[in-house]
Amino acid sequence: MTMFGSPWFGAAEAATFSLSFNAQYEDTSDASTYTFSSSNLGTVASGRRVGVIAIASGNAGDATSVTINGVSGTVRGAVTSGDSMISIWDALVPSGATGDIVVVWPNSQARCSIGVYAFYNAAFTSSASSSADPGSAALTIPANGGAIGGGSDRSGINSQHFAWVNLTEDWDSPTDSGNLANTGASSTTAGTPTITCTSSGSDNNLMLLAAYELD
Repeated sequence: MTMFGSPWFGAAEAATFSLSFNAQYEDTSDASTYTFSSSNLGTVASGRRVGVIAIASGNAGDATSVTINGVSGTVRGAVTSGDSMISIWDALVPSGATGDIVVVWPNSQARCSIGVYAFYNAAFTSSASSSADPGSAALTIPANGGAIGGGSDRSGINSQHFAWVNLTEDWDSPTDSGNLANTGASSTTAGTPTITCTSSGSDNNLMLLAAYELD
């Protein structure tokens, strides 16, 4: 009879990595601080890490802070072209199925968009970016891990759209009246793929990627 095996004690379940896309939100007001109230943060769990892709245009300057349900986020990467910016942030947020996400920029922007993801039992590993047309970069996605990415274009072509290769698109928000178009995507397929994000426009194109692994 073994003390820590069946029937006295069951074997402990090994932690597993998982990734989910929760929601995308957009605010078209001119502001430097954007509050996305009652954002979907995903299923509550002790090991939940909430990721935020922050995208804006209007005045140059990377986001200075992102707060998720009262928890200060850590920036994992940023890329800028002209007056368009993308950054990726995350924080361990174990409580709250919904909560406010506050994004602060150093200057007033014409609009701000965020994509919200939930990682479970995850730790950040690496990031990659591109300001080319189309966006293209290699990123290592660990086994038992995943990646997220954001893209943007400010070409002013109405109803423009994006196409991703080696990430699966989660949202595609076309421009209107010359404003910023933006997109997000994710994958849990391991490897070191070359990821591309192609828009139907060609102005201030940006792509930012971040990878995570089992913690």
